[in-house]
Parts: sequence; C-alpha cells; structure tokens
Amino acid sequence: MDDVPVDLSAHGLALNDEALVLADDPEQMLGIMTADPGSASADALRLLASWTTRAADDTTPIRR
Repeated sequence: MDDVPVDLSAHGLALNDEALVLADDPEQMLGIMTADPGSASADALRLLASWTTRAADDTTPIRR
C-alpha cells in the first residue's frame, strides 16, 4: 500500500486516501478515499451519496 497525497481541503472535504497496488498487475492501482467517522466530511459524503442512491429494483432511467 502506498499513501497518495491528495489535498481536497480547498473543496471543503478532509479525506484520507490510500492506493492499493494489485499484486498480479502492478500497473493497476485501486484508490480509496474515506472521511473520518463523525466528521463534517463524512456527513458531506453521505449527503452526496444520497443524491445518486436508488433502490436495487428501481429501473427508472436516470435523467441527465
């Protein structure tokens, strides 16, 4: 695992980030960003997620 510095504080989010390199393909990387539990950033991420969350059986097309 490698830490990848990303500063999103200018956007109002304080996020922790990690980069996981895949063992079978070192050119592939999985980036993970999380907020500290109970923080304002965690609340903001939950709010953003609620804007796109739909029920699994909802087949209504998303309007763009």
